[in-house]
Parts: sequence; structure tokens; C-alpha cells
Amino acid sequence: MHENIRLLVDRENSLNDMSIKAKSLKEDSKMFKDKSSDLVWQLWIRKNSIWLVAGVAIVAFIFFKIY
Repeated sequence: MHENIRLLVDRENSLNDMSIKAKSLKEDSKMFKDKSSDLVWQLWIRKNSIWLVAGVAIVAFIFFKIY
């Protein structure tokens, strides 16, 4: 009988530990998702930076030609 109670207490402790680890994993997963979405934009801007600079230069050239 005492052993069954001890096993139940051990099981409760291990379930509590798993719950804490699951919360931590969920928070880490959200942080990873946010950072990866930021990284996607950074890579896109770096990949297309030449086209962005060229576009801004053309628009500036046209703007200064008109005015």
C-alpha cells in the first residue's frame, strides 16, 4: 500500500515536471517562430537590396527631373 502511494506521488512529480517542460518548450517555440519570421524578411531585403536601391534611385532621378 505504501509503495502504491509512493508511486502515485512520484508519478505526480514527473507529470508536474513534464508540464513545466512543456510550457518552456511552447515559449521557446513561439520565440523561434517570431525570430524566424524576422529572419525571412531580413534575408528577402538582403537578397533584393540591389533592386530596391536601383528603384529608389530611379524614383529619385525622376522626381528631381520633374521638379
